[in-house]
Amino acid sequence: MAGRLGTMFFPALLFLQGCSGLETAPPPPYLARQASLAEDVASLQQEIRSLKAPQEENDRRFSDGAFTRPLEKTLAGLSRRIDALDARMSAVEKEAADDRIAIDKKFQAVIEVVESENAQLKREIRRARTAARGVIHTVQEGETLAVIANTYGVRPGDLVEANNIKDPDRIHAGQKLAIPGGETGRN
Repeated sequence: MAGRLGTMFFPALLFLQGCSGLETAPPPPYLARQASLAEDVASLQQEIRSLKAPQEENDRRFSDGAFTRPLEKTLAGLSRRIDALDARMSAVEKEAADDRIAIDKKFQAVIEVVESENAQLKREIRRARTAARGVIHTVQEGETLAVIANTYGVRPGDLVEANNIKDPDRIHAGQKLAIPGGETGRN
């Protein structure tokens, strides 16, 4: 059980520690408890194995059980201890699973923020490049995005994107629009 647990948690932990830009944090405390419990289980299993051989020998030699009863009591006690350790191991495994879920949620949130910021930066770069080329149009009374786009040989969607327009039907006279890659006017 401890071997299976290690193969599940440690690669994930190493992956998270190796992620670029993430700070490396010390291992969570449950990993130390988990390792300690795994050692306890292994030690108790070894102790059980060492007691089984003498018990089997005594069973053969003394069929009335007088000599085997103390060993049986010891084994029963060890078995109860192993059951208790297994229960504690299960609790640690559940805690680790909950931690993994929380880490996954935080990691996803970071990804979403980075993607959003990257999209915003791309829009700002596009606007800056357009402004650097000097093609800016001042909206006149009655003009629509379609009319303005046609004037400069671009698509209305390009104007919406370049100027971060939320509602294309709500532009107003006097508003300044950057024309992405537009010609200086075809009229």
